[in-house]
Amino acid sequence: MIPGLARNAVVAASAGTGKTELLTSIYLGHCLGLHAGAGLVSPTHIVATTFSRAAAREIRERLEKRFAGVAGSDQAEHERRLGQGLSALAHEQGLSRAELGRRAARALEELPDAAIDTLHNLCGRILREHGLELGTEVSFTLL
Repeated sequence: MIPGLARNAVVAASAGTGKTELLTSIYLGHCLGLHAGAGLVSPTHIVATTFSRAAAREIRERLEKRFAGVAGSDQAEHERRLGQGLSALAHEQGLSRAELGRRAARALEELPDAAIDTLHNLCGRILREHGLELGTEVSFTLL
């Protein structure tokens, strides 16, 4: 079982322990409809935040590779990028490789518009998108 698919999960661990792999698995699971809820979750409806731009870039790059691998035609790459845990969930739900590929391709198309960023940039995005409602200047600068 992958924590974060059945209920909320907090991931806290030191460097090099597999946090990014776990986070991308949770993200992938939601987008492919392998979570405890019903239906697919669009990447545009998920907010993934981290503390550094480098970490946000790493998460986005790994998601791109994983979605592309699941969507692609290479069986070994499909299985490797999906991972053992998500593969088992897909099997339990009776999802075919072709269906998972279609879902991954759709998510990959939406990924450029996904909110995968630092906490500071996420706050800036919210203030820019809702500045008029909040009464803030939309031309502000993040410090």
